Amino acid sequence: SAIYYAVDHGADIINASWGFYSYSSSLGEAIQYARTHGVLFIASAGNKSQDNDVSDHYPSNYPYDNIIAVTAMNRYGDLASFSNYGDETVDIAAPGEGLQTTIPGGGYSSWVSGTSFATPFVSGVVAMIISQSPDLLYSSIRNILLNSTVMDESCPQDLLMSGGCVNAYNALVAEESSDVSSKATTSPTTTETSTASGEGGGGGG
Repeated sequence: SAIYYAVDHGADIINASWGFYSYSSSLGEAIQYARTHGVLFIASAGNKSQDNDVSDHYPSNYPYDNIIAVTAMNRYGDLASFSNYGDETVDIAAPGEGLQTTIPGGGYSSWVSGTSFATPFVSGVVAMIISQSPDLLYSSIRNILLNSTVMDESCPQDLLMSGGCVNAYNALVAEESSDVSSKATTSPTTTETSTASGEGGGGGG
């Protein structure tokens, strides 16, 4: 219901700092609804130290091209020890360990960790891209974001296979994709192929 509400009220980006390990067809349908309206869905990859190519995590593992799955890095530029990763199912990394953040009721919490905290970094960069080029298709924005990451050969393999680190400057100066136009309004066809796996829980380390 929250996804439909956000789309119907003009959201360009949905930040999903939550997740679980069981499949939901209704959640998949909601994300597809966002896709047909040109809305990017940015999801945390999960905190189980697992390869998401092998074991499913949702919503990051749905096979829709409006999803950007985010893994977490530590302060040294390595993949955080708790973070899920994946060559095919995880798209990008962002800081997600030892952070300071706001807490309900006012104030701050120090040393929080989790892919849920990495995901908003990516959502923030996407928001900047949209503010700079508001007529880009969601697919163009996604391409710009993923093609502008920092990929250093010294990085560990599990981080490299998860897309490299988000970089705001690179994304904002990147050349726009060739399919620049108004946001998608048609309903593209998609197929769902996935298997269920158990365990709840999403954000927070």
